[in-house]
Amino acid sequence: MIRLLTPEQEKSLRDTLIFDYVYMMVHDTLRAMRPDITDLTQVQIWLAATDFTTRLLLLPDAEELLPDEVEDLKQQAKGKNDAVLIMTTSICQLSALRIKEQLADNLIRCLLPHVMNYPIYRQLLELIDGKEQRMAAKGKTMDFEAYGLTRVEVKDCHNKEVERIFDSFVHNLENMTPEAAAHQLLLLNMLNLQEEHRYDKQVMEGFAKLKFKVDVRPLVRVENGDYVLEKHVENEIGKVETGGTGITINKEGKI
Repeated sequence: MIRLLTPEQEKSLRDTLIFDYVYMMVHDTLRAMRPDITDLTQVQIWLAATDFTTRLLLLPDAEELLPDEVEDLKQQAKGKNDAVLIMTTSICQLSALRIKEQLADNLIRCLLPHVMNYPIYRQLLELIDGKEQRMAAKGKTMDFEAYGLTRVEVKDCHNKEVERIFDSFVHNLENMTPEAAAHQLLLLNMLNLQEEHRYDKQVMEGFAKLKFKVDVRPLVRVENGDYVLEKHVENEIGKVETGGTGITINKEGKI
């Protein structure tokens, strides 16, 4: 629900959201919350609130199911104020949707107990109320009957340089020991998760190479007419030096 955004994505979304009345009513207030109150940008909070609001409107029984949704949001939100900011923004969205959405009032009532005891909730509402009055004084009002949440598409902005580095690391896995390759792939996958699976293709290719490197070979195989027992050699045995991976047993049964 809380999306990681590149600077390019953030700017593109801002250019779209400036035409949404409710966003314009809350965005500067949310922006002022950084960094003391939250690390999230106003766009991240708005998108998370939009996803949250949309999901709530689909609930068949808000009073029974909403607490689970709130719990999920709190678990995902890292900052102590993030969930309250998102839910308060959602309340603003629901207030604007009250004419079009019959469930809006009931959802607001269900959300209030989860936010109203937090000082940041009242502070946020007071600042937003002041912004709304200033907008109204300038003649900027909203047609509540026509209002609908702005649907935005988060465009995938690939960083070509990062993608090139990923490709290079995955290619070099072939030259590493299985242990080093596994460690390297773990680090790459952690970065991939932080980038919301943007580099799944490279990571999956890396896992395929790692699987090939650590495939278990048969215990006994035939090589040039001799039987070879696949095991690591701790001490030199016959022609197999220390560190080798096979013991050759000739047809005469001698090592």
